[in-house]
Amino acid sequence: MTRGLILLATFFVLVATLVIAWQFRFERDPSFPVYRLADLRQGAPVTPGAEWTGSELSTKLKLQVSAANPRVIVRLGFPEMEEISFLHLRYRVAASHLQPGREVWDDGRFIIEWENLDSSEPETDPFGAVRHDMITGDLERVMRPSRGKGIPILRIEHLGCDGYLEFLNFQAVVVRESLVWVYGSWFLVIAWTAWVVAWIRWMGVASWWRPLVAASVCSVMAICFVIPGPWKMIHTILFPFQIGLKSENMQVVTYKPTKLLNLENQTKEVGENLKSKGRIVSGGSFILQIKQYARYARPLLHGMMLFGPALLIAFLVGRNPALFLTTLLSFAIEAAQVAFGYGFDWIDVLDLVWNALGIFAALCVYQRLLKRISPVLGKWIY
Repeated sequence: MTRGLILLATFFVLVATLVIAWQFRFERDPSFPVYRLADLRQGAPVTPGAEWTGSELSTKLKLQVSAANPRVIVRLGFPEMEEISFLHLRYRVAASHLQPGREVWDDGRFIIEWENLDSSEPETDPFGAVRHDMITGDLERVMRPSRGKGIPILRIEHLGCDGYLEFLNFQAVVVRESLVWVYGSWFLVIAWTAWVVAWIRWMGVASWWRPLVAASVCSVMAICFVIPGPWKMIHTILFPFQIGLKSENMQVVTYKPTKLLNLENQTKEVGENLKSKGRIVSGGSFILQIKQYARYARPLLHGMMLFGPALLIAFLVGRNPALFLTTLLSFAIEAAQVAFGYGFDWIDVLDLVWNALGIFAALCVYQRLLKRISPVLGKWIY
């Protein structure tokens, strides 16, 4: 009983440590300035339908469609920017009577384009969208290119058929991964693996190597699907990122640009001649991309996601530990989605059902195979 309470307490300590470490995952790169909309405005083209308002310390960008300007698209470069790995964004957006068009993506969209010297086409990386009369609070994201480094370009598209959107309180900071995360993440993987080993041993499994392999399977699953997870865009977990900049001051002024990057290729087209990016497939790991392309096979994918791990863990440490660990993983996947701000709805309830069916199918297969192969493999299976 005492050991069980210790394991339970340790579990919550590890969860809290993970959340805190995530808060300190990034730190500001001091070799780059803090960018505001006022800084991006200096190299901006004149775009019909786009209006700059507010003061230098509180610059706002308003995009409004009309019969003369049915689509308004603005593309803004960051002064003195180089190729980077991570860009931290804080911003607020609002829409008024913004009626979407015929396509799902015909609304107000906010995008980071990553230009790379090795690629002729920039990578499209959406980070937000608005429609109707939506007004947000202060939002926070960390953007990154899919491969290597890139030069970010801010792109705003109003593709609706009426109304306007406003982009305000914008702040962009170049960040890098902190030593707290670089080394702390390894500690967390080892600590969680050790916790699972200790729990399995507490459940009565005598050997060491079986729990260690089972715990390693759980750790790989957690890394791929829970934290950091399959998502490309990096969200906060419950609390803001601590990047060494006052989060309560959205208009911190630490830089006054003296020269602009050569924006010839970035602003050679005025806004009305820019074409919409159309449908954008969100990035992420190959697992998430498979899920997006095979969205009609979502039940099968969710069932398969936990079928293999449940079957393997059952052969390693037994039916009951496999049931508990994979069920815990299933709920952790959905809990992480909520903590990252992706929400939870009836589709996620169905995901839990498909996960449960995958686990149940794996344990049924385990029971059937156990009778057939136990005479052959003997002590090598549990």
